[in-house]
Amino acid sequence: MRASPRIAALVVVAATLAGSAPAQGRPIAERVVHNTFGEVGGPLGAIAPAPGGGVFVATRIGNNQDQIAVFDAAGAARPGFPCSVIGGSCQAGAIATTPAGASFLVSVFPTDHGRDGHAPPGLASVARNPRGAWVTTFAHGVGESSVPYGIAGDAHGAVWLTEGGGLVDRYDPATGTLVPHPLARRNAGPSIITLGGDGAMWCTEVLANRIGRIATGLPELVGAATDYRVPTPRAGLGGIAPGPDGALWFTEARAGRIGRITTAGAVREYAVGRRGAAPRSIVAGADGSLWFTDPGTDAIGRITTGGRVTEYALPAPPARTRQTRAVPNAITSAGGRIWWSETAAVRVGSLDPLAPPRAVRSRVRDRAAARDRAAARDRADARKR
Repeated sequence: MRASPRIAALVVVAATLAGSAPAQGRPIAERVVHNTFGEVGGPLGAIAPAPGGGVFVATRIGNNQDQIAVFDAAGAARPGFPCSVIGGSCQAGAIATTPAGASFLVSVFPTDHGRDGHAPPGLASVARNPRGAWVTTFAHGVGESSVPYGIAGDAHGAVWLTEGGGLVDRYDPATGTLVPHPLARRNAGPSIITLGGDGAMWCTEVLANRIGRIATGLPELVGAATDYRVPTPRAGLGGIAPGPDGALWFTEARAGRIGRITTAGAVREYAVGRRGAAPRSIVAGADGSLWFTDPGTDAIGRITTGGRVTEYALPAPPARTRQTRAVPNAITSAGGRIWWSETAAVRVGSLDPLAPPRAVRSRVRDRAAARDRAAARDRADARKR
């Protein structure tokens, strides 16, 4: 059953470091996600680009069972498909589209975790069958005790995924082999992983409070790992994405900040500037800025490469959900639009980054940015003396 499109009115709040958001444009488009039974789906999680400019989004349809909903570029719901492998249902931890765009892989959590003949946690490929329907096919396991989480493709056709503890795995679809690689520190807690502009894979390390880098390319260098400290202790690292400036941008949920790290390892942090801010997932947009979800303020945020932040508050969920907040979760870019999932509201939202809604400037001041400016002035005065 198709979800009925609904254009929601926006109440927008902005938190700005040193400037304003782009000129106002079109409102956010919100669409309730239904499952294959025609019912409103369960909590939404992972989201990723789908062919033709649309998106895949994972929605819960039962105990430890997910369905992958499909939306086209216009936002219309298309037939979804269950996440199942070798006869067992599973949970979709993350969805990724490889740079080549030829295949889609899902990080899965099978219901029985390797018992009763079902596949252990691992990877499943997503592709169309001869009838044109989307199906999942088990690709490779990672061991019953592992919990695969983040997943991304590199520039050489391989797929990388993070495990609990301190491992990242490299899966080669051509040979069907999966090789684990240790990170620079044991028990680093790797989370989200992405391809950087330098050709390496970069990931957030939640437990180590660091950003990890894993080499790709030359056989003798594949898997070589290093990491870089994040200045704010216990920052609550989450999403990470390459920016148009060549750096990697990441979220700090506990610190309420967005971080930037160059491929040389230089880190800078920017406060979102709103009370309760807890940015989670992040992606680059067609406007040359980074866009992120902020479940702490129930908003979608935008940060320029110069550090200017604007947030757009989401509409309240429909009354039938009995929820008071939308709770935005994962975010992606597809077909020139920004798309995100809303866990509590069970909606998929999207906007045009080149024509976002009108922003109303907040009175909240970014104290961290003010301190940085004051320190810079002090250093300049000291040099003049």
